[in-house]
Amino acid sequence: MNVFLQKTQGFAGGSSGDFLEQAQFSFSHLISHSIETLPTSIVVLSISYFTLKVANVIREMATVAVKWMTKNQFLQLLLVQMSYVAVWMGGILLASVIAFPSGHFLDVFRLLGLSSIAFAFISRNIFKNILAGVLLLMNKSFDVGEQVIVDSFEGKIEKISILSTQIQTDRGERVIIPNAIVFTSLLHTTTAMSYRRTDLALGVGYNTYLCNAIQILHTTITTVEGVLADPAPEIDVVSFGECLINLRISFWTLAQPAQTRRIQTRAIIALKQVCLKTNILISYQIRILHARNQQQEHKYFSNLKNEGFTENREIDEENYLG
Repeated sequence: MNVFLQKTQGFAGGSSGDFLEQAQFSFSHLISHSIETLPTSIVVLSISYFTLKVANVIREMATVAVKWMTKNQFLQLLLVQMSYVAVWMGGILLASVIAFPSGHFLDVFRLLGLSSIAFAFISRNIFKNILAGVLLLMNKSFDVGEQVIVDSFEGKIEKISILSTQIQTDRGERVIIPNAIVFTSLLHTTTAMSYRRTDLALGVGYNTYLCNAIQILHTTITTVEGVLADPAPEIDVVSFGECLINLRISFWTLAQPAQTRRIQTRAIIALKQVCLKTNILISYQIRILHARNQQQEHKYFSNLKNEGFTENREIDEENYLG
Protein backbone atom coordinates (compact mmCIF):
# COMPACT_ATOMS: atom_id res chain seq x y z
CA MET A 1 0.00 0.00 0.00
CA ASN A 2 2.88 2.37 0.74
CA VAL A 3 4.47 1.55 -2.60
CA PHE A 4 1.16 2.29 -4.31
CA LEU A 5 0.89 5.70 -2.61
CA GLN A 6 4.44 6.57 -3.50
CA LYS A 7 3.91 5.70 -7.13
CA THR A 8 0.67 7.68 -7.17
CA GLN A 9 2.47 10.74 -5.83
CA GLY A 10 5.22 10.28 -8.39
CA PHE A 11 2.65 10.09 -11.16
CA ALA A 12 1.29 13.53 -10.26
CA GLY A 13 4.41 15.13 -11.61
CA GLY A 14 5.52 12.40 -14.03
CA SER A 15 5.03 11.60 -17.68
CA SER A 16 2.73 9.21 -19.57
CA GLY A 17 5.29 6.44 -19.03
CA ASP A 18 4.77 6.69 -15.30
CA PHE A 19 1.01 6.39 -15.87
CA LEU A 20 1.43 3.16 -17.83
CA GLU A 21 3.76 1.80 -15.18
CA GLN A 22 1.29 2.71 -12.45
CA ALA A 23 -1.64 1.10 -14.31
CA GLN A 24 0.41 -2.06 -14.86
CA PHE A 25 1.33 -2.18 -11.20
CA SER A 26 -2.29 -1.71 -10.07
CA PHE A 27 -3.54 -4.41 -12.41
CA SER A 28 -0.83 -6.82 -11.27
CA HIS A 29 -1.61 -6.09 -7.65
CA LEU A 30 -5.34 -6.74 -8.29
CA ILE A 31 -4.61 -10.03 -10.03
CA SER A 32 -2.26 -11.19 -7.30
CA HIS A 33 -4.75 -10.25 -4.56
CA SER A 34 -7.54 -12.10 -6.37
CA ILE A 35 -5.35 -15.19 -6.70
CA GLU A 36 -4.49 -15.02 -3.02
CA THR A 37 -8.12 -14.75 -1.93
CA LEU A 38 -9.46 -17.24 -4.49
CA PRO A 39 -9.07 -20.30 -2.22
CA THR A 40 -10.79 -18.48 0.63
CA SER A 41 -13.67 -17.40 -1.63
CA ILE A 42 -14.07 -20.95 -2.90
CA VAL A 43 -14.13 -22.28 0.65
CA VAL A 44 -16.71 -19.69 1.74
CA LEU A 45 -18.98 -20.49 -1.22
CA SER A 46 -18.56 -24.19 -0.55
CA ILE A 47 -19.51 -23.68 3.09
CA SER A 48 -22.60 -21.71 2.04
CA TYR A 49 -23.68 -24.45 -0.38
CA PHE A 50 -22.96 -27.14 2.22
CA THR A 51 -24.93 -25.17 4.82
CA LEU A 52 -27.93 -24.99 2.46
CA LYS A 53 -27.89 -28.75 1.93
CA VAL A 54 -27.40 -29.51 5.62
CA ALA A 55 -30.17 -27.08 6.61
CA ASN A 56 -32.62 -28.80 4.24
CA VAL A 57 -31.66 -32.23 5.57
CA ILE A 58 -31.93 -31.08 9.18
CA ARG A 59 -35.34 -29.57 8.49
CA GLU A 60 -36.61 -32.84 7.00
CA MET A 61 -35.18 -34.84 9.90
CA ALA A 62 -36.65 -32.40 12.42
CA THR A 63 -40.06 -32.65 10.71
CA VAL A 64 -40.04 -36.39 11.29
CA ALA A 65 -38.54 -36.21 14.79
CA VAL A 66 -40.91 -33.63 16.25
CA LYS A 67 -43.91 -35.76 15.32
CA TRP A 68 -42.69 -38.30 17.86
CA MET A 69 -42.00 -35.61 20.45
CA THR A 70 -45.32 -33.74 20.44
CA LYS A 71 -48.71 -33.77 18.76
CA ASN A 72 -48.99 -29.98 18.85
CA GLN A 73 -48.77 -28.79 15.24
CA PHE A 74 -47.76 -25.29 16.29
CA LEU A 75 -44.89 -26.57 18.43
CA GLN A 76 -43.79 -28.90 15.62
CA LEU A 77 -43.60 -26.03 13.14
CA LEU A 78 -41.73 -23.84 15.64
CA LEU A 79 -39.08 -26.49 16.38
CA VAL A 80 -38.54 -27.20 12.67
CA GLN A 81 -38.08 -23.51 11.87
CA MET A 82 -35.71 -23.00 14.81
CA SER A 83 -33.52 -25.93 13.73
CA TYR A 84 -33.34 -24.56 10.18
CA VAL A 85 -32.33 -21.08 11.38
CA ALA A 86 -29.77 -22.51 13.82
CA VAL A 87 -27.97 -24.43 11.04
CA TRP A 88 -27.78 -21.28 8.93
CA MET A 89 -26.40 -19.23 11.82
CA GLY A 90 -23.69 -21.82 12.40
CA GLY A 91 -22.79 -21.85 8.70
CA ILE A 92 -22.58 -18.06 8.53
CA LEU A 93 -20.36 -17.96 11.62
CA LEU A 94 -18.01 -20.62 10.19
CA ALA A 95 -17.79 -18.79 6.86
CA SER A 96 -17.01 -15.51 8.67
CA VAL A 97 -14.17 -17.12 10.64
CA ILE A 98 -12.65 -18.52 7.45
CA ALA A 99 -13.08 -15.26 5.57
CA PHE A 100 -11.23 -13.41 8.37
CA PRO A 101 -8.40 -15.84 9.26
CA SER A 102 -6.61 -13.34 11.51
CA GLY A 103 -8.28 -14.94 14.54
CA HIS A 104 -9.93 -11.78 15.82
CA PHE A 105 -13.21 -13.39 16.81
CA LEU A 106 -14.35 -10.27 18.58
CA ASP A 107 -14.16 -8.38 15.31
CA VAL A 108 -16.26 -11.05 13.67
CA PHE A 109 -18.90 -10.88 16.38
CA ARG A 110 -18.89 -7.09 16.28
CA LEU A 111 -19.40 -7.18 12.53
CA LEU A 112 -22.20 -9.69 12.87
CA GLY A 113 -23.78 -7.64 15.66
CA LEU A 114 -23.70 -4.37 13.73
CA SER A 115 -24.98 -6.09 10.61
CA SER A 116 -27.83 -7.64 12.59
CA ILE A 117 -28.82 -4.29 14.07
CA ALA A 118 -28.80 -2.60 10.66
CA PHE A 119 -30.73 -5.45 9.07
CA ALA A 120 -33.25 -5.47 11.90
CA PHE A 121 -33.82 -1.73 11.54
CA ILE A 122 -34.36 -2.06 7.80
CA SER A 123 -36.53 -5.17 8.09
CA ARG A 124 -38.37 -4.40 11.31
CA ASN A 125 -41.73 -5.34 9.75
CA ILE A 126 -40.36 -8.77 8.88
CA PHE A 127 -39.16 -9.27 12.45
CA LYS A 128 -42.53 -8.14 13.75
CA ASN A 129 -44.18 -10.87 11.69
CA ILE A 130 -41.61 -13.43 12.85
CA LEU A 131 -42.15 -12.55 16.51
CA ALA A 132 -45.92 -12.61 16.06
CA GLY A 133 -45.66 -15.99 14.32
CA VAL A 134 -43.62 -17.45 17.18
CA LEU A 135 -46.15 -16.15 19.73
CA LEU A 136 -49.05 -17.56 17.73
CA LEU A 137 -47.33 -20.93 17.55
CA MET A 138 -46.62 -20.92 21.28
CA ASN A 139 -50.08 -19.76 22.33
CA LYS A 140 -51.85 -22.13 19.94
CA SER A 141 -54.55 -19.59 19.15
CA PHE A 142 -56.06 -21.79 16.42
CA ASP A 143 -55.38 -24.98 14.47
CA VAL A 144 -54.99 -25.69 10.79
CA GLY A 145 -58.41 -26.47 9.30
CA GLU A 146 -60.40 -24.27 11.69
CA GLN A 147 -62.80 -21.60 10.46
CA VAL A 148 -61.78 -18.13 11.64
CA ILE A 149 -62.57 -14.47 11.08
CA VAL A 150 -59.48 -12.25 11.00
CA ASP A 151 -59.98 -8.55 10.40
CA SER A 152 -62.52 -8.54 7.52
CA PHE A 153 -61.64 -12.00 6.17
CA GLU A 154 -63.44 -15.24 6.99
CA GLY A 155 -62.24 -18.65 5.92
CA LYS A 156 -60.45 -21.88 6.77
CA ILE A 157 -56.85 -21.92 8.00
CA GLU A 158 -54.73 -23.66 5.36
CA LYS A 159 -51.19 -22.97 6.50
CA ILE A 160 -49.36 -21.21 9.31
CA SER A 161 -45.75 -20.14 8.81
CA ILE A 162 -43.34 -17.91 10.69
CA LEU A 163 -44.17 -14.87 8.53
CA SER A 164 -47.81 -15.25 7.51
CA THR A 165 -51.06 -17.17 7.89
CA GLN A 166 -52.85 -18.51 4.81
CA ILE A 167 -56.67 -18.56 4.73
CA GLN A 168 -59.04 -19.99 2.13
CA THR A 169 -62.31 -18.05 2.06
CA ASP A 170 -65.74 -19.51 1.40
CA ARG A 171 -65.69 -17.90 -2.05
CA GLY A 172 -62.63 -19.91 -3.06
CA GLU A 173 -60.14 -17.09 -2.56
CA ARG A 174 -56.75 -17.50 -0.91
CA VAL A 175 -55.75 -14.74 1.49
CA ILE A 176 -52.25 -14.47 2.99
CA ILE A 177 -52.28 -12.30 6.12
CA PRO A 178 -49.07 -11.19 7.89
CA ASN A 179 -48.77 -12.65 11.35
CA ALA A 180 -48.46 -9.19 12.90
CA ILE A 181 -52.00 -8.40 11.71
CA VAL A 182 -53.30 -11.78 12.87
CA PHE A 183 -51.74 -11.33 16.31
CA THR A 184 -53.06 -7.78 16.88
CA SER A 185 -56.52 -8.21 15.30
CA LEU A 186 -59.69 -9.44 16.96
CA LEU A 187 -59.85 -13.15 16.18
CA HIS A 188 -63.10 -15.13 15.90
CA THR A 189 -62.80 -18.92 15.75
CA THR A 190 -66.23 -20.01 14.54
CA THR A 191 -65.39 -23.72 14.72
CA ALA A 192 -63.87 -23.68 18.21
CA MET A 193 -66.95 -25.57 19.43
CA SER A 194 -68.61 -28.48 17.66
CA TYR A 195 -71.91 -26.61 17.25
CA ARG A 196 -73.01 -23.05 16.55
CA ARG A 197 -76.12 -21.00 17.31
CA THR A 198 -78.18 -19.16 14.70
CA ASP A 199 -80.71 -16.43 15.59
CA LEU A 200 -83.64 -15.48 13.38
CA ALA A 201 -85.85 -12.42 13.95
CA LEU A 202 -89.60 -12.75 13.28
CA GLY A 203 -92.26 -10.09 13.80
CA VAL A 204 -95.91 -11.07 14.33
CA GLY A 205 -99.02 -8.90 14.57
CA TYR A 206 -100.56 -7.69 17.83
CA ASN A 207 -103.66 -9.80 17.24
CA THR A 208 -101.55 -12.99 17.32
CA TYR A 209 -102.10 -15.44 20.16
CA LEU A 210 -98.49 -15.69 21.31
CA CYS A 211 -98.61 -18.94 23.26
CA ASN A 212 -100.13 -20.81 20.34
CA ALA A 213 -97.77 -19.17 17.83
CA ILE A 214 -94.65 -19.97 19.90
CA GLN A 215 -95.69 -23.62 20.20
CA ILE A 216 -96.29 -23.93 16.44
CA LEU A 217 -92.99 -22.24 15.56
CA HIS A 218 -91.06 -24.37 18.08
CA THR A 219 -92.51 -27.58 16.66
CA THR A 220 -91.64 -26.45 13.15
CA ILE A 221 -88.03 -25.47 13.86
CA THR A 222 -87.32 -28.77 15.62
CA THR A 223 -88.38 -30.73 12.52
CA VAL A 224 -86.02 -28.88 10.17
CA GLU A 225 -83.25 -31.15 8.90
CA GLY A 226 -79.89 -30.28 10.48
CA VAL A 227 -81.24 -28.50 13.57
CA LEU A 228 -79.79 -30.12 16.69
CA ALA A 229 -82.12 -31.42 19.38
CA ASP A 230 -79.51 -30.82 22.07
CA PRO A 231 -79.17 -27.93 22.78
CA ALA A 232 -82.86 -27.50 22.07
CA PRO A 233 -84.21 -24.59 19.99
CA GLU A 234 -85.56 -21.57 21.86
CA ILE A 235 -88.18 -18.96 20.98
CA ASP A 236 -88.21 -15.74 23.00
CA VAL A 237 -90.43 -12.66 22.90
CA VAL A 238 -87.96 -9.81 22.55
CA SER A 239 -89.90 -6.54 22.48
CA PHE A 240 -92.99 -4.63 21.39
CA GLY A 241 -92.52 -2.75 18.16
CA GLU A 242 -94.57 0.02 16.59
CA CYS A 243 -96.77 -2.38 14.64
CA LEU A 244 -95.48 -5.84 15.57
CA ILE A 245 -94.21 -8.06 18.38
CA ASN A 246 -90.59 -9.13 17.88
CA LEU A 247 -89.69 -12.79 18.36
CA ARG A 248 -86.22 -14.37 18.33
CA ILE A 249 -85.91 -17.96 17.14
CA SER A 250 -82.62 -19.57 18.24
CA PHE A 251 -81.42 -22.99 17.13
CA TRP A 252 -78.14 -24.88 17.04
CA THR A 253 -76.38 -26.51 14.11
CA LEU A 254 -72.98 -28.00 13.37
CA ALA A 255 -70.24 -25.40 13.21
CA GLN A 256 -69.36 -25.83 9.53
CA PRO A 257 -70.31 -22.61 7.68
CA ALA A 258 -71.70 -24.34 4.58
CA GLN A 259 -74.05 -26.49 6.66
CA THR A 260 -75.06 -23.51 8.78
CA ARG A 261 -76.12 -21.52 5.71
CA ARG A 262 -78.12 -24.39 4.20
CA ILE A 263 -79.89 -25.17 7.47
CA GLN A 264 -80.74 -21.48 7.97
CA THR A 265 -82.31 -21.37 4.50
CA ARG A 266 -84.42 -24.46 5.23
CA ALA A 267 -85.49 -22.99 8.58
CA ILE A 268 -86.67 -19.71 7.04
CA ILE A 269 -88.65 -21.52 4.35
CA ALA A 270 -90.29 -23.83 6.91
CA LEU A 271 -91.23 -20.94 9.21
CA LYS A 272 -92.72 -18.93 6.34
CA GLN A 273 -94.83 -21.88 5.17
CA VAL A 274 -96.18 -22.69 8.63
CA CYS A 275 -97.12 -19.03 9.18
CA LEU A 276 -99.14 -19.06 5.96
CA LYS A 277 -100.88 -22.34 6.86
CA THR A 278 -101.77 -21.35 10.44
CA ASN A 279 -102.68 -17.70 9.67
CA ILE A 280 -99.87 -16.29 11.82
CA LEU A 281 -99.52 -12.78 10.45
CA ILE A 282 -95.92 -11.78 9.75
CA SER A 283 -96.08 -8.04 10.29
CA TYR A 284 -94.03 -5.42 8.54
CA GLN A 285 -93.97 -1.67 8.55
CA ILE A 286 -95.79 0.32 5.88
CA ARG A 287 -94.62 3.82 5.04
CA ILE A 288 -96.91 6.23 3.21
CA LEU A 289 -95.28 9.12 1.39
CA HIS A 290 -97.24 12.20 0.35
CA ALA A 291 -95.97 14.16 -2.63
CA ARG A 292 -96.67 17.84 -2.00
CA ASN A 293 -96.53 20.65 -4.52
CA GLN A 294 -95.29 23.68 -2.62
CA GLN A 295 -96.61 26.17 -5.15
CA GLN A 296 -100.12 24.76 -5.06
CA GLU A 297 -99.99 24.48 -1.27
CA HIS A 298 -98.91 28.12 -0.92
CA LYS A 299 -101.67 29.22 -3.29
CA TYR A 300 -104.24 27.15 -1.39
CA PHE A 301 -103.39 28.63 1.99
CA SER A 302 -103.07 32.13 0.55
CA ASN A 303 -106.64 31.87 -0.68
CA LEU A 304 -107.75 30.65 2.75
CA LYS A 305 -105.95 33.57 4.39
CA ASN A 306 -107.60 36.03 2.07
CA GLU A 307 -110.97 34.54 2.97
CA GLY A 308 -110.22 34.88 6.68
CA PHE A 309 -109.57 31.20 7.57
CA THR A 310 -106.34 31.55 9.55
CA GLU A 311 -107.14 29.96 12.92
CA ASN A 312 -107.69 26.35 11.80
CA ARG A 313 -104.57 25.87 9.72
CA GLU A 314 -103.93 22.32 10.97
CA ILE A 315 -107.42 21.21 9.98
CA ASP A 316 -107.02 22.83 6.61
CA GLU A 317 -103.72 21.03 6.06
CA GLU A 318 -105.38 17.69 6.84
CA ASN A 319 -108.17 18.47 4.39
CA TYR A 320 -105.65 19.50 1.83
CA LEU A 321 -103.64 16.28 2.24
CA GLY A 322 -106.82 14.24 2.14
